[in-house]
Amino acid sequence: MMQPTLNLRNFYLMAMLLLLSMQACKRGGRVSGNDNSHLRIDSTITFLRIDDADSILPDWSKENVVVNHIPGPPDNLHPTNGRLATRSWIFMFTQKYLMRLDPMQMEVVPDLAAAPPVISANGLEYTYTIRKEARWDDGSPVTAADVAFSLKIAKCPLTNNPTTKSYLENLIDVRLSADNPLVCTMVMKEKYVQNISFLSSFIILQKAYHDPQGIMDAVAFSALEDPDFASHAGADVVAYITDFNDGKWGNDLELLNGAGPYKVTSWERGASLVLEKKAAHWSYGLAGLSPQEQALPDKIIFKEVKDDNATILELKAQEIDASVWLSTQSMQTLEQDPNFVTNYNYRYIDNFSFNYLGVNMRPDGLTHELFFNEKQVRHAMTKLIPIEQIIRVIYNDKADRWVSFHAPAKPGYNDSLAPYSSDLNGAIALLEAAGWTDTDGDNIRDKVINGRKVPFSFELMYSSSGAFIDQMVEMIKEACYQAGVEVRLAPMELPVLAQKVGTHDFDAYLGAWATNSLPDDFTQLWHTSSYAEGSNYCGFGNAVSDSLIDLLRTTIDTKERIPMIRELQAIVYEEAPYVMLFSANRKNVIHKRFGNQIMTFERPGNLLNYLLLLQGEGMQEIQ
Repeated sequence: MMQPTLNLRNFYLMAMLLLLSMQACKRGGRVSGNDNSHLRIDSTITFLRIDDADSILPDWSKENVVVNHIPGPPDNLHPTNGRLATRSWIFMFTQKYLMRLDPMQMEVVPDLAAAPPVISANGLEYTYTIRKEARWDDGSPVTAADVAFSLKIAKCPLTNNPTTKSYLENLIDVRLSADNPLVCTMVMKEKYVQNISFLSSFIILQKAYHDPQGIMDAVAFSALEDPDFASHAGADVVAYITDFNDGKWGNDLELLNGAGPYKVTSWERGASLVLEKKAAHWSYGLAGLSPQEQALPDKIIFKEVKDDNATILELKAQEIDASVWLSTQSMQTLEQDPNFVTNYNYRYIDNFSFNYLGVNMRPDGLTHELFFNEKQVRHAMTKLIPIEQIIRVIYNDKADRWVSFHAPAKPGYNDSLAPYSSDLNGAIALLEAAGWTDTDGDNIRDKVINGRKVPFSFELMYSSSGAFIDQMVEMIKEACYQAGVEVRLAPMELPVLAQKVGTHDFDAYLGAWATNSLPDDFTQLWHTSSYAEGSNYCGFGNAVSDSLIDLLRTTIDTKERIPMIRELQAIVYEEAPYVMLFSANRKNVIHKRFGNQIMTFERPGNLLNYLLLLQGEGMQEIQ
């Protein structure tokens, strides 16, 4: 769901893994066989290269088709408007960006750009040159005009893309070169920590395809800064953006258009989404392509399997080739199956993602009761949720405790904050201090609010994607009941959950953020401006936290950023909009019938496009 960002700090490898040979890539570890040790992010190792199998078994499929497991579908494939992380996974193969995040090196690198930008002396102008080889499917070149159009449409106040709007606030203009159609200069308001990396969040669209009439040509970037843009925009612009926002652009396969080497050829909701390698693409045959830029499988199938038991059966039957979505329990069940161990490589790997329970700090008192508007109650929740038990029972200790939203592997992690721990008596004391007592003997606390007795019975929304989630929410429900708080469980499909959370239509919900290793802009997640349009779903923030976030946006030096990042974590910790749960180790599985296996700490965790069916011949090596 999210795209904030996350760098590297000292971590260790388990002793057994340290004994394995490390070679091939400057920042990659090369390993063979399987090991269930927890592999952590290290200051020098940022990905794993798994050795190719030395033999091919007769029951292995002979198709160069990768079947990748997902627990739920993308909400849509609209090029700008959407919330779920599955979209960006698919876009890795069907779309192109000006700059992209390389999951192996954990750096932003050129994609459609021929090279990193030339930066002006004042640090506010960034000049990019598009690769001369880059082409759209109709054979026309990708140009700087496409880049300008893409950023203009994404920045437009009428475009329905609230979760990414904040990344474009600092961009005030894109100037096209009069001499070279491949050159453009981006002009920024101020120095900003993500003046380059923000581009990895925005697909480059073909202007001639999406705006053949040139409707947006007359809209200047400066006009997009106008808070009353909607009232000043011409009727043709309003009509155009209204059509652009239409769901058909993210659901009708005939309308999907992208510069990547794969195209969507089938999408059966609830079952699978199929990508097929294009017969011709401008990147084929180019020298020096990185693994992420290559297209080796003939097809990549995203197969939707929600139920844990069904996923286990699919893997045992070799119906799935890759997964990063297994529960710990499922993985440990599979580890006991000799055939699974024979057929698959697998690892427990650290990652830049975390799970949390979010509460509504700004309920209206009508649709949603005033449960969590008081800090005492929110702190009571941090003492009620049985985090240690969840990690031990459900995740078999294959998860890490995070005390804040900032990953321990990043500079600035505030290790002075104490992890939440279960404390029933402490939680009860806080609830009673906030006026929540059991006045009628029904074992549920209540409180008179605005002249009306309100029982403490809140709804917990979550995406039911497996038995481990169902087990976790039952544990939360039981722990809260011991303190006289009723939890009404509300499982729902992920797109529905995302819509409700995005409109603050909740009491509490279980969420997860998929982040990355780059420096953060905390605006999207924690600034009060991101409450109406953004990802500040819980309603956190005040003038102090906003000013700190604003300063962090424009502070480039890491040493200067660290104390401010620590301070922001302390403020969020004190206000407790989230009950920080854990960062579950990624369970990374790839079938041994494929060579070129890469496992990364960065999301999504594997490079599906680089897998190639083993056929007994020499395999390509990472350059």
